[in-house]
Amino acid sequence: MESRLYPSREMLAGGPASQNGNRREREVIRLYTEKAVRQVMAAIGCDREAAKKLVAKEVRLLTGCDWKTAPVVVERGFYIVDYKRRTRHLPEDGAFDHNAAYRMAGFVYKRKFEGRLPWYIDPEDLVQEAVIRIYEMSGHPASQEKKYRFYLALNAMRGFLERQGRLRSSVEPGYKESCREEKASPDTWGRSHRATENMCRIIEAKGITPRELAA
Repeated sequence: MESRLYPSREMLAGGPASQNGNRREREVIRLYTEKAVRQVMAAIGCDREAAKKLVAKEVRLLTGCDWKTAPVVVERGFYIVDYKRRTRHLPEDGAFDHNAAYRMAGFVYKRKFEGRLPWYIDPEDLVQEAVIRIYEMSGHPASQEKKYRFYLALNAMRGFLERQGRLRSSVEPGYKESCREEKASPDTWGRSHRATENMCRIIEAKGITPRELAA
């Protein structure tokens, strides 16, 4: 039996907006949910909220979405296909400049994150995450611009840090607050190393031996 939602696929600018206010185009399934709600109300004589719940069940069967997404689809009238999937523009010819990608990722790391990482983040993992994201978008027309690659790497690193922070806060209750403080301050090993160097310089300048210092 044909669905009373009359689904049709189209491209629509939807999803979260970028910093400049633009929204990327996504494939959506257009659904006549408002019309379906009115049909249900007329057919069984229920109120609007009950009809929306019945239509939400039909949306779940049609799209395979979860029970939280279905009521949202009923309200807005369309379902975004693969909403959580990252956008990818892979190069058609397979050509990719790995050296340029690593240089850009290394530049972003030194500019924005060096000396500011929490103890559980490995800098190599952060750089690798940025390189992967640059590769995934290397087929985009703007991928030749340094500014575009810079923000690709920066957002990839920020997203990696946020995901790792959420993962640790879910495993260790109360960890998210301490993690946020660590992100805002220089790393612990760096402070310890610099303090040790300063102490060694003072000891050498004053000519104090380790035995005299211990005494």
